Amino acid sequence: MSEKSLAGFGEQACLFLDRDGVIVHDVPYNTDPQKVELKPGIVELLQKAHKMGMWVTIVSNQSGLGRGYFSWNDYRQVHQRICQLLAAQGEWVDLALCAPFYEGTEFKQAQARPHYRKPDVGMFKHAEEELGVAFSKSIMVGDSATDLIPAFQSGIRKLYLVASDKQAEEVKKLESHQKAHPQFKYQLISDFSEIVF
Repeated sequence: MSEKSLAGFGEQACLFLDRDGVIVHDVPYNTDPQKVELKPGIVELLQKAHKMGMWVTIVSNQSGLGRGYFSWNDYRQVHQRICQLLAAQGEWVDLALCAPFYEGTEFKQAQARPHYRKPDVGMFKHAEEELGVAFSKSIMVGDSATDLIPAFQSGIRKLYLVASDKQAEEVKKLESHQKAHPQFKYQLISDFSEIVF
């Protein structure tokens, strides 16, 4: 599923962002727009990206949809709240993609897009189709190995892991991936200002 705010195409860099834990504080399976809170520094990060002519795209697994924990309307209300909070500070997201299923589900969209959910690369390919992304110039910011590995497989080399309560586990996964793929490199950050464009 996608929410797109800009029309047109361009072979240009893109700032890819996970949603929960990166753009907003992570509230598991959140259905309440009033619980949406932007992470500190995210607006400034988007400002920098847009100033440099980059697309900004959300790539988010939302298995709560496939599990039946919340509805599409719930998802849209939370997404709209994120957009409202960003717009209040003059910012926006150009494309928002989500994988609304989980492994083993019979959810119809899962059958239509079997490789859509991260750590598969489906959402990155979708963004390329929609926007004409230049992956070699793009950036991925996530809080899990599941975010960074498909970004790397898509051709993105600027990979940033946001510090979190689960970072020790995620670092172990990334180190394991590095052993098999020595060219895989990422940076652990505690502040978005550490990201190099």
